[in-house]
Amino acid sequence: MIFQLSEESRERISKVLDLGRVALHYGWIPFVIYVGEYESEYSVGADTSVLTSV
Repeated sequence: MIFQLSEESRERISKVLDLGRVALHYGWIPFVIYVGEYESEYSVGADTSVLTSV
Protein backbone atom coordinates (compact mmCIF):
# COMPACT_ATOMS: atom_id res chain seq x y z
CA MET A 1 0.00 0.00 0.00
CA ILE A 2 1.68 3.19 -1.21
CA PHE A 3 0.35 6.59 -0.22
CA GLN A 4 0.62 9.58 -2.48
CA LEU A 5 1.74 12.53 -0.36
CA SER A 6 1.98 16.11 -1.43
CA GLU A 7 5.31 17.90 -1.22
CA GLU A 8 4.02 19.93 1.74
CA SER A 9 3.08 16.76 3.63
CA ARG A 10 6.49 15.23 2.97
CA GLU A 11 8.23 18.34 4.28
CA ARG A 12 6.02 18.40 7.37
CA ILE A 13 6.72 14.72 8.13
CA SER A 14 10.43 15.30 7.57
CA LYS A 15 10.44 18.23 10.02
CA VAL A 16 8.59 16.20 12.66
CA LEU A 17 11.04 13.30 12.30
CA ASP A 18 14.02 15.65 12.50
CA LEU A 19 12.61 17.29 15.63
CA GLY A 20 12.06 13.87 17.20
CA ARG A 21 15.60 12.82 16.33
CA VAL A 22 17.04 15.96 17.95
CA ALA A 23 14.86 15.49 21.05
CA LEU A 24 16.08 11.90 21.42
CA HIS A 25 19.68 12.90 20.79
CA TYR A 26 19.78 15.59 23.49
CA GLY A 27 17.25 14.08 25.88
CA TRP A 28 18.43 10.49 26.18
CA ILE A 29 21.33 10.95 28.62
CA PRO A 30 19.43 13.30 30.98
CA PHE A 31 16.53 10.84 30.94
CA VAL A 32 18.81 7.93 31.88
CA ILE A 33 20.41 9.98 34.66
CA TYR A 34 16.98 10.98 35.99
CA VAL A 35 15.72 7.41 36.01
CA GLY A 36 18.91 6.23 37.71
CA GLU A 37 18.59 8.82 40.45
CA TYR A 38 14.88 8.14 40.87
CA GLU A 39 15.44 4.41 41.21
CA SER A 40 18.40 4.84 43.58
CA GLU A 41 16.23 6.74 46.07
CA TYR A 42 14.18 3.61 46.70
CA SER A 43 16.92 1.01 46.64
CA VAL A 44 18.22 -0.50 49.84
CA GLY A 45 21.56 0.88 50.97
CA ALA A 46 21.71 3.82 48.59
CA ASP A 47 23.83 6.52 50.18
CA THR A 48 22.88 9.83 48.53
CA SER A 49 24.35 11.93 51.33
CA VAL A 50 27.65 11.95 49.44
CA LEU A 51 25.99 13.61 46.47
CA THR A 52 24.02 16.14 48.51
CA SER A 53 26.92 17.22 50.77
CA VAL A 54 28.91 18.75 47.89
